[in-house]
Formats: sequence, structure tokens, C-alpha cells
Amino acid sequence: MHSIRRRVVTFAALALATTTFACSSDSPSGPSDASQTQGTTSGGQARGSATGLSVTPGALVLKVGTVGQLTAALVDGTGAVVEVPSGALPWTSSSAAVATVSGAGVVTAVGAGEATISVTTGGFTGSARVVVSP
Repeated sequence: MHSIRRRVVTFAALALATTTFACSSDSPSGPSDASQTQGTTSGGQARGSATGLSVTPGALVLKVGTVGQLTAALVDGTGAVVEVPSGALPWTSSSAAVATVSGAGVVTAVGAGEATISVTTGGFTGSARVVVSP
């Protein structure tokens, strides 16, 4: 029993030390919107290498009263993800009577029909089709 307790305490101390180290970086975090800054992403690619915005999934089929999740990612010419923007994004719906969308990309099916959900970030626009059934 003491061995397990010691491992848990050791793991907790290690997790705390790792979190403290990761949060105490001397470099500024900068703006979260890729359109406001250049530099590199965590994958080492230049943010300026983005050539488009991919929204996934490209289509949602929902029933009234249900929700779905959309995600936006800046991509390069090969379709590889350059950056996934963080924070709230300016998502919009072509028909709020059919589907609404939050800044986090959560789509709520409101009424039967079709709508296009769009988002613009990093100077690029992407969209997804939403079909809502009764």
C-alpha cells in the first residue's frame, strides 16, 4: 500500500512541476488569431504557409434539437494542418431558423432545412453544410 501511495505522490509532484515549468515560459504568448502575427506553429511550419481554412466535418446531418461540432484549421497547399486556431471564432449561419452556431463551433439544429455555417480566420474563410430534419 505504501508503494502505491508513494507512486501517486511522486506522480502528482511530477505533474505539478511539469505544469509549473510549462506555464512559466519567459516568451510572450502573442495573439491567438493567426491573422495578427507571423512566426511558427508548434509543428515548426510557418504560419504564413497557410493557404486555406478547412472546416471539419464538411457536412453535418442533425435532427431538430440536437447539436454537432465543427472545427476549423488553417492548412497548407497539401491540406496538412498548419494551425488549429484557439478561442472563440466568428462562426456564422446562413439561416438561424435552421441552425445556430457558437464561437466554439457548436451547431444547434433549430428547424428543418439546410444552412451553411461559415468561419473566417487567418484571412481565410471555410464553411460546412448543415442539413436538419424534423
